[in-house]
Amino acid sequence: MATVSLENRISATLESQDAAQKSWDVVIIGAGPTGSLAARQLTLAGADVLLVDRQSFPRWKVCGCCLNARAVSILEQTELLEEVYAAGAVPLTEFQLRINGHSVTLPLSNSLSLSRTQLDALLIRSAISAGSNFLPEAEARLGSSTSEYQEVVLTRHTKPITIRGKIVLVCEGLNPRLLNRTPEFSNSVDEHSCIGAGAVVPLKPGTLEAGTIFMAVGRAGYVGAVLVEEETLNLAAAILPSFLKEGRPLGTIIHQILQEAGCTLPVDVERLNWQGTARLTRKTSPVADGRVLVLGDASGYVEPFTGEGMGWGLSSAIACVPIVLDGIKDGNQSVVENWIQYHQHHIQNRQRWCRRCAFVLKRPRLARGLIHVLKYCPWIATPVIHHLNQP
Repeated sequence: MATVSLENRISATLESQDAAQKSWDVVIIGAGPTGSLAARQLTLAGADVLLVDRQSFPRWKVCGCCLNARAVSILEQTELLEEVYAAGAVPLTEFQLRINGHSVTLPLSNSLSLSRTQLDALLIRSAISAGSNFLPEAEARLGSSTSEYQEVVLTRHTKPITIRGKIVLVCEGLNPRLLNRTPEFSNSVDEHSCIGAGAVVPLKPGTLEAGTIFMAVGRAGYVGAVLVEEETLNLAAAILPSFLKEGRPLGTIIHQILQEAGCTLPVDVERLNWQGTARLTRKTSPVADGRVLVLGDASGYVEPFTGEGMGWGLSSAIACVPIVLDGIKDGNQSVVENWIQYHQHHIQNRQRWCRRCAFVLKRPRLARGLIHVLKYCPWIATPVIHHLNQP
């Protein structure tokens, strides 16, 4: 787990009591990439936005740290791409898949890697610069609602306050604590889904070539590795829950996956400080109710591979802007219907491809056969890569 200097912490832009004394156009719960970009774009469009998160920033987070072409195109569209490069983003040119000693390398274009420590902080600061207000270290739950606003109860430094928003966006991420405590929403988890795990380790310059996403597949799951800024190796794994029941440490299981795949990394993965996550594949229903819209990973998550998760989240942040603005302006009753329709057609449809990839990668024999096919017919992967990465 990476450490973050207190000197770099992003401070609240207002006091809790000041936040409670006004009605907001939009309250956004969760300051990850989806929530922060939505806050920025809505503020630039004229909305009065309060962005809250239960954690302080910058902070490290388990993540593959890859931005695919769709995510990169959105960052370019919103004029944030130069800042992302200035933060140390590494261009990605290829994806290397290794199974049982066999490997295949596929080209990538317009893709980047950047740690969530850097990316999240960059997007929060960008939202603040645009005029959004920010309250970190604030645990949120939904309160009562009226025909004009939705209440949100925040507990910050042990003190509860109630704030009001015309629209509330829930962008909590993979483990939506607020939604789990709200009976109007159901967060169902696939019992066969993998458990996530992540770690970071600094490398000496030149130890590993930048620009490649390495993925190793074994019986217990799969492990991805990519260099991010400052010669730091970011590791993210998806582990089948049946292997965790044996009681072995995460590092030992990940070492086994790498060994089975024939993948050698310049680190001792068994000695790293691995952090786990909740089960990865899940679905929230509904994704909108009343004045509440659910965005990003909180709305549903499927194991991604080359930055698709970032693409889904940033796409949602951009897509919600006109829908939310309509709701702010005249209480448009079609806000819920419009958001549900967008999510079904644009997010769930694209996630199906990742479900298919996960199905194959969880079955090493199938994956091994796929490698042999791709070695001689790499063009077969082109439509899949294009679909996952299209702007």
